[in-house]
Amino acid sequence: MSQSDITYKEGDLVTLKTHPFTEKSTDIFIQAKAEYTPPILNIFEVLIPNEYNEETGEKDIQYQCIYYNTKTGIFEKKWFKHNELKLIKKEVIEFSESSLIEHIGKQVILKSVDLELNMRKSHLDIDKNSAQKKSHHLDFLPPPLQVIGVEENGDKKLFSKKTGKQVKPKYYFKVKWYNSIKDKFSEDIIPISAIKKVEKNENLLEIIKVGEYYSFGTISIEKKEYNDVVEIKVIYFNTYFYQVEVKSLLTQKVDFIDLKQFEEIEKFEAELFSNELLGVNELGYTRLEPVLFTLNNLYKIKYKDKFGRITDRIIYVEEILYFDEKYKKISVNEYKQKKKANTKDFCYTYLKAKCFLRNIETRHFQIDPDHIISVKNVELQPK
Repeated sequence: MSQSDITYKEGDLVTLKTHPFTEKSTDIFIQAKAEYTPPILNIFEVLIPNEYNEETGEKDIQYQCIYYNTKTGIFEKKWFKHNELKLIKKEVIEFSESSLIEHIGKQVILKSVDLELNMRKSHLDIDKNSAQKKSHHLDFLPPPLQVIGVEENGDKKLFSKKTGKQVKPKYYFKVKWYNSIKDKFSEDIIPISAIKKVEKNENLLEIIKVGEYYSFGTISIEKKEYNDVVEIKVIYFNTYFYQVEVKSLLTQKVDFIDLKQFEEIEKFEAELFSNELLGVNELGYTRLEPVLFTLNNLYKIKYKDKFGRITDRIIYVEEILYFDEKYKKISVNEYKQKKKANTKDFCYTYLKAKCFLRNIETRHFQIDPDHIISVKNVELQPK
């Protein structure tokens, strides 16, 4: 095997070929015995022998890898042959040798952390109608580490004689972490090629507050863009980063967002919705009529469907439709004539609108007090 055949280098993430993940597919649930799944391995050293294997005619290139075992509370280092491994993700070394000392006191973590966080398992719960019960498989999830020193490799032979490329780590971070297995603080040295920086953005926790509203993201509709408004529901800490659960006041969808995405967030302090437009108000008494709605405007309605289910919806009115008693489409002028002749009870009117609750898809809403219970203006202007 020539150097050009070596597909792995320091910092790359690999695993045994028995692992279900591949380089292009990591969104997989593991069933049955998830404990059989090997860890994601962080390469930090490459061994290129001078001689060829007499049986294969290739060089038995080996890689030293590191992973964290949550059952023992130890960073394990193991050697593997090239043909035992498969690539999961190519990585780059994040640290410059000239600035390593600047990271003392800062936080780092193994590069494999995100893949291990995404390790999920599923099994049938036979007591509950054979439903699939899902959970995370975290046997090899590494802990967050604090850098307490920088150490240089005492071995001066860091480069391959044949290729001139570095095959051994030159620098290590000395790290400390709380070892829950041993119920004490532990220390170890970790090659810098196997770890990445941790930026928790804790300063943003002083800016956002649970229960408050913020302009975050945009929603596009009919060539217009509106600022979305979200409520901060919960702030989570997931291993090494903060995650924020938000709920959109427009789509009512719940999403989970990394805290770092809130760096340029703006607090929303205005009133998003007007007072109730129906019933008694400062203008007197307002009935539910088609004239209440203006095309290309946003409204918040409380709507009861044919099954009696009541939902709050944000809608963007595209068209007002008029039908006679036989559900034949008529014009607005014909509708007005029927209304003037006091035959409007034989007319049916509908809103054709984009519904934010339904992925901004077109829906039809009957303009009838039995269906539309509440109407409010949405006090947002397009950008």
